[in-house]
Amino acid sequence: VSEIADALHFLHSRSPHIIHGDVRGVSTYTGTHSVFISGDGHAFLGNFDFTPLQFPLADFDDTDNYEIIQSVRWAAPEVINGSVPIGTRSDVFAFGLFGYEVFSGHVPFHETDPVSARRLLGKNQRPPRPETDQLSDEVWNLLQRCWRRVAPARPTMEQVSQRLQELRTQT
Repeated sequence: VSEIADALHFLHSRSPHIIHGDVRGVSTYTGTHSVFISGDGHAFLGNFDFTPLQFPLADFDDTDNYEIIQSVRWAAPEVINGSVPIGTRSDVFAFGLFGYEVFSGHVPFHETDPVSARRLLGKNQRPPRPETDQLSDEVWNLLQRCWRRVAPARPTMEQVSQRLQELRTQT
């Protein structure tokens, strides 16, 4: 998780900022994802196709492209409803749900269809804490801060990366 936070921080620190736009670990059935694991266990960020940036997520239905429909599971409220321009904090939101995916072993809102997932996100509902010993209270709290409804209330990827670094050095 921390290597992906570092990668996003690097992208967001460029001028102009580079927004990934589709941070997620897996995409069921199609095999596309944006996080890759090397043979020696390091995580890399890839797949810069910007799917949510190309297609509005507010009005999709189950007849739309499967990849677009699935990406809503990691989408920030502003990405879903188009209320403000997509920015670095949209990636922060997606990173938080990617973290959930890593610790739970499931895509966000795996128990429901994408249209219902969009509705739940719109109502400010978030996935429950995964039952695992691998997820500390500190990391869970950080992921929850990434999911804040209003983009400016979320931490920056620099703050996320720094906090994860602090937590790594404490263990």
